[in-house]
Amino acid sequence: MCACLNRLWPVSSPGVEEASREAAESLTPVVSGDALVQEGTLTVGVDTSTVNAPYFILGDDSTLSGMDVDLASALAQQLGLQVRFVSIDDPETALGTTCDVIFEAEDGDIADATVVGSSSQSSVALFHRGEAGSVTLDDVNGKTVGVQEGSVSQGVLENSNLSVTARTYSNLNEAFNALEAGTLDYVLCDAYSGAYLAVSYGDITFAGNLDVPVTRGVAVSNTELAQAVSSAMQTMSESGITSLARVRWVGTLPDLTSDTVVSGVVISENNHATTNESTTGEGDMSTDSGETFENDSTPMDRSTAGSN
Repeated sequence: MCACLNRLWPVSSPGVEEASREAAESLTPVVSGDALVQEGTLTVGVDTSTVNAPYFILGDDSTLSGMDVDLASALAQQLGLQVRFVSIDDPETALGTTCDVIFEAEDGDIADATVVGSSSQSSVALFHRGEAGSVTLDDVNGKTVGVQEGSVSQGVLENSNLSVTARTYSNLNEAFNALEAGTLDYVLCDAYSGAYLAVSYGDITFAGNLDVPVTRGVAVSNTELAQAVSSAMQTMSESGITSLARVRWVGTLPDLTSDTVVSGVVISENNHATTNESTTGEGDMSTDSGETFENDSTPMDRSTAGSN
């Protein structure tokens, strides 16, 4: 199976490409052409099986936007390179062959790859109407919680010691609309996906994560590029670029740690028993936790968001 679909995505704002080009022209590349798939360019692979908000969002006009578009554009500028995005269907085959880096990777996801930096965190979280901050087991017990049918979040809930009434929905938009309408007390979903939707509502906030978060980073196939990307990602973090990109797409979602876990909740070891498959249809945006968004019903249209 060919790992690359030979498709180059335009980003959603002309300013992103222009800024990347100007930066590449004014800066000296910090990596050699031999370390790149295409000399002078950072080629970012987007796994077509997990294109999802807020990381990558494919607009109706086939332009690409999202948090990782912003981060990748900034990363390329730090490396003195232009940036381009290509679709891939097999990360292991594509990395180092048709693309240089893949975002949202965890250690061990891609064979022979080095994962550097921090782009996001993987965790299942509760969202509610009210003030932001972690709730407790007693706060949630006895309440009504919405989850997407067949998602990892549903499996985590079923294998936790929470005593709640669970209601299932076909996608996260329906669940958040029910939460806003007051027919749910909480929604349980992927933390970043939930935070992305919560920004569109004035009173829905993060209430705590159920599991200890796992850091996601940038997968790189060769040592020279891995060292350069690691250094650039650290600079981006220290200068606030990473935080700016995250705030744009997930609002005030805090850094997830063991301190933000809902106190008193215990998850059994088989907490991923439910299917990880998502029923993605035309116009849907799937998450790697098996959850989907309806593109035409997402409360806030961010198809024109670009890169700093």
